[in-house]
Amino acid sequence: MKNLARVIVITFVILLLVSCDGGISPRPVVANPGFGGTITFSGDWPENVQRTLVVMFKNPLLTPEDFSITNIRYIGSEIPYGSQTFQYNSDDNYLDGEFEPGDYAYLAVAQSTTPTLSLERGDWYVIGVYTNSSEQNPSALTLTEGVQLTGINITCDFNNPPPQPPGGN
Repeated sequence: MKNLARVIVITFVILLLVSCDGGISPRPVVANPGFGGTITFSGDWPENVQRTLVVMFKNPLLTPEDFSITNIRYIGSEIPYGSQTFQYNSDDNYLDGEFEPGDYAYLAVAQSTTPTLSLERGDWYVIGVYTNSSEQNPSALTLTEGVQLTGINITCDFNNPPPQPPGGN
């Protein structure tokens, strides 16, 4: 009987040691992907602007219908009228969503002149886009798990705005 008890105790200890790889220690936390940067404005702000926002779309804006709430993944804090520079970060997302790793087709600064917030494409005018080239064509932003991208800067030149997506003015 003593031998059986010893075998049971030894077996239990071995199983305990093998199954407890980290004990009750927490699993490592993997940060969600994110991004941030500086928006720089040049030229004179239009007088009739009601709001200026940074927005990001998952898929390209190929038709006016692509400007939709189902395609928007980020709406940043409102940029104060007349700003010369503005720091933004994906942690300030009105949509309260987390970003999945992957490509995001369109990150832009847009302005609206409507007195109420609208999701109609014709109510918004793009004044700057994220691009990784010297041209004003939008570049995809690739988010990687656990990586917070910095330096995702956007230049908004009121005298030389980027090409407008379909459905705009």
